[in-house]
Amino acid sequence: MGMIGYLLRVSEEELNEILEDSSILEERVFPEDDTEPSDVLDIDKTWEAITFVLTGYGIQDIDQAAAPFSWLLMSNQVIDEEQDLGYGPAQYLTVAEVQQVNSALDQLSVEGFRERFDGAAMNEAGIYPEIWHESDALDYLTEYFELLKAFFNSAAESEDVVITFIS
Repeated sequence: MGMIGYLLRVSEEELNEILEDSSILEERVFPEDDTEPSDVLDIDKTWEAITFVLTGYGIQDIDQAAAPFSWLLMSNQVIDEEQDLGYGPAQYLTVAEVQQVNSALDQLSVEGFRERFDGAAMNEAGIYPEIWHESDALDYLTEYFELLKAFFNSAAESEDVVITFIS
């Protein structure tokens, strides 16, 4: 299965409820009936690769990267330090941060994203899942980048916050 990146859009009101009771988040993203919530984006195993292409840094060194792309998955605003959703606690971006990330994503075309891709550098840096030398790797990554752009655009338009986690 591997490490899968997820992003969830919620209102500020919903975030406040989740901050008060983090079990709401687990119930929301892992419902008992196994249906996938419509406001969740699954970016598969591309989470670290997208971050690397946008910032030049992997997750281990993301604190050295410039905002707003450094916030994509690691905002350092933790929902509940004690809650482990698979690979640590969920984090969130505020409405203002979502707006900033969306603005930065709007400025980068898909072609520009593809031009930044360096599979050899990504494999050398140990960017998960280290498949970036394969012939279809760029297309795989680009597909999820496009979904991520659309997700942040919708979140920004709705003035939602974004919760991120790896499971």
